[in-house]
Amino acid sequence: MWLVAPQTIAMIPVALLQHANLCLPQGVDRALRWVIATPLLHRIHHSPIAAENNSDFGEIFSFWDRLFGTLRESSQEKSVKYGLSNLREESYQTVAGMPATPLLARRLHSL
Repeated sequence: MWLVAPQTIAMIPVALLQHANLCLPQGVDRALRWVIATPLLHRIHHSPIAAENNSDFGEIFSFWDRLFGTLRESSQEKSVKYGLSNLREESYQTVAGMPATPLLARRLHSL
């Protein structure tokens, strides 16, 4: 418990920041991304392009991705379509469809 509690306490605010639809000032983002995964740095992880979504795995700290070579930085804001292309149907985007996605997606040949 003494290991999980501090990790969770640190992870929640960073996860909320990462997934917030906001842009930090460039200087702030550039400084923070050396330590934590900022929204701009983490955003590419949710891209439907395999080369982009197979990157930036650090939940809190960006140095893990630097260490393991999985860091992919985006230097500028770009419009990204999030999510996997085969899961964009409206049935997957409902309150009932989201929890059922792991079961429903099994019938798809690829994501």
